[in-house]
Amino acid sequence: MGNIKNNNISKDFVNDISKCVNAYINNYKKDSIITEFGSNSKVVGIIVQGEIDIIREDELGNRTILEKLTKNSIFAEQLTYFKDDYIYVKSKTDSTIIILNYDCMLKRCARNCENHNILISRISELLIERSNFLSQRIDILSRKNIEDKLMAYFKSLPKNKKNSNEITIPFSLANLAEYLCIDRSNMMRELKNMENKKIIKRNKNIIELTFYD
Repeated sequence: MGNIKNNNISKDFVNDISKCVNAYINNYKKDSIITEFGSNSKVVGIIVQGEIDIIREDELGNRTILEKLTKNSIFAEQLTYFKDDYIYVKSKTDSTIIILNYDCMLKRCARNCENHNILISRISELLIERSNFLSQRIDILSRKNIEDKLMAYFKSLPKNKKNSNEITIPFSLANLAEYLCIDRSNMMRELKNMENKKIIKRNKNIIELTFYD
């Protein structure tokens, strides 16, 4: 029987639950499209390794990174708000993803297997983590100006070392502007202003918060 250790889902575990929830593991190369949302997609994904982006494109071709997800995160159409825009999931790096069927996952297991119950419990934990993440993201995006958005985002990131005020932005500045829904040129100008005011020190994507409360 497979198991979950340290919140990691093993291949043996997936092989066992595949009998009741139609689960399988797929490997995706960098920049591969994992799935597209729309038409009531039934795909649920759990990231085993790698990083993915959930991206929205509007009718004018404007692109926004809705979410950046890493190991042990969960994604599904049912967990992402969209209206008429094109939403897709793209592999930011080489990634390994557990793919499940949404309907099968929610049905009572005919085999009454322990691993199905463990899976539901783990997914519930992931959904709580995701809810906390989305609440934090809403808080960041609701800030009135670019400086406040940047500082709220910087403070949400883990410090590089204990008792250090340095953080590392996990993606490019162009992607950061997309993620925060702000113009890149305006963001770069604001970062420079923050440096001049000695609020931050910046070395590429490493930020030192010199005024950290």
